[in-house]
Amino acid sequence: MIAKWHLVLAMAAVSAWAADSVARFDVQVNQKDSQKLFVLEPVATESVPKPQHPNWHKDVALVQSWLTFQDAKPLSADQWKTFVFKFKSEGAGVVDFRIGGGFTAKEEERQWVYACNVKVNGVSYKENGDFKKTIEVKAQNNKRMPVGYWLSNKSQLAEVDGKTVAHINHDNRLSFRLNVVEGETYEISVDLKAAPKP
Repeated sequence: MIAKWHLVLAMAAVSAWAADSVARFDVQVNQKDSQKLFVLEPVATESVPKPQHPNWHKDVALVQSWLTFQDAKPLSADQWKTFVFKFKSEGAGVVDFRIGGGFTAKEEERQWVYACNVKVNGVSYKENGDFKKTIEVKAQNNKRMPVGYWLSNKSQLAEVDGKTVAHINHDNRLSFRLNVVEGETYEISVDLKAAPKP
């Protein structure tokens, strides 16, 4: 029995998994524990052309609700790029999106990225995809967070290129929650750029 259902969409901008790895990112999507597991069907996009289900897990049902999107090109430190990924939900429920940097075996080599301009089906998520509306969370030492989102661990807001952005990596993520409807296709987009370590 699986105690916790996990759905993961991993989108990476990479040149290699080498020690001197370039900046990349992934997006993890986890279902709420109380829900019945349902399938997320990948849909290819121009920026993420080859979505697929992972093949390293033995539980077939879990694999069918776990997607991976990859891009072979590294993120630029000089130019923003919009990444778009799509999926069709075969069930109804709540999914939690966790946007972060790509994984490397050595924690100190996990690169940081900037993220902003989050949209769902072409609309600014929670009317705050630019993160201009913020609150201070007392339980997190008055950490400033965008309304409708959560910044975990050491992730934080920053001002870059005249934008309010999330500064994130694999272990320090920007997250938000989305209600999905059975049979509907969802398009999520986010602008990303390589970032220095904090």
